[in-house]
Amino acid sequence: MFFVYVDFTDDGRPFYVGKGNVDRVALRKRNKHHSHVAAKHGCRREIVLETTCEFDACNREIRLIAELHTFVGDIHWNGVGTNHTVGGEGPAGHILSLKSKEKIGAANRGKKRGPISH
Repeated sequence: MFFVYVDFTDDGRPFYVGKGNVDRVALRKRNKHHSHVAAKHGCRREIVLETTCEFDACNREIRLIAELHTFVGDIHWNGVGTNHTVGGEGPAGHILSLKSKEKIGAANRGKKRGPISH
């Protein structure tokens, strides 16, 4: 399954749009800018699409980043947006080496996974 989700500040401003599997959705950390906004303004994650089609998920992610102006390079940037790309990247299902998996596991150990709202 692929999910597209939006992170909102406590006052309802969208600041990040993402795509991924259930583990990616549960993991809260994204980039330093995202962490700063979440710490300062709160973070509520909402799943907006659940699909078996990665193509559909990529397209929705791209469209939402543009519509919600969460890309920091957008001329209508909302001031809190933290997407560093316009979306659609990232190979789902990419097979990692054991060494890479161990590095990722070590980096993620102890990180908080928050509740997900649908």
